[in-house]
Amino acid sequence: MRDAKGTVVYQIEEDGCLNGLYRNEDQPQKTYNEIARQTECTDDTDALVGSYIASWIDIDDTVKVGTLIITKDKKDYDLVWSIDDKPVYKGKGKLTGANQLTASFATAR
Repeated sequence: MRDAKGTVVYQIEEDGCLNGLYRNEDQPQKTYNEIARQTECTDDTDALVGSYIASWIDIDDTVKVGTLIITKDKKDYDLVWSIDDKPVYKGKGKLTGANQLTASFATAR
């Protein structure tokens, strides 16, 4: 898998599902899709925090299925996308609207 670095913008749906669009810095003209459905909420005070099953179209135009874990770090969110329990991407996000989460991400090292 090629290295990636970019920004993802999630629309937070009424059912808690995250509907994302993202761009990779080395292909800024191309928009990719991601969908993440929460399987477990791990914070009674913040509905975003928890585990998600996620699927996305990767930068090599293949469909990937994995997990997204969102944790809270003060005002920001930490995001980790994994496949087979191995981190693939890591990111940092903020709420950028009532129903929107925006995060920067990069290939996990």
